[in-house]
Amino acid sequence: MRKDIADLRKDYDLDTLDEARAPRDPFVLFATWFEDAKQADPGDANAMCLSTIDERGRPRARFVLLKDLDADAFVFFTNYESAKGSELQGVRFAALTFFWRDLER
Repeated sequence: MRKDIADLRKDYDLDTLDEARAPRDPFVLFATWFEDAKQADPGDANAMCLSTIDERGRPRARFVLLKDLDADAFVFFTNYESAKGSELQGVRFAALTFFWRDLER
């Protein structure tokens, strides 16, 4: 079975990111890509993986929904008493990952 898993591979070559031509502001680029994602898959375009660090330095990841985007922030809702709320209060850094399959981004 391991060979079968290793053989699962897709080349993501639909488009490339030319950093020299990309906007300097990453939020501008994200807004453009997000509009593309909403057109391609309106039901899941705002699904994102939120990764945080717990008090022992261990990463934790879960899926949440992007609720808004402003000039310098991604907005999502959480209970401040939840694990993710506590972890974000303890370590003010997190990672967001979007996967837009149809766009290969």
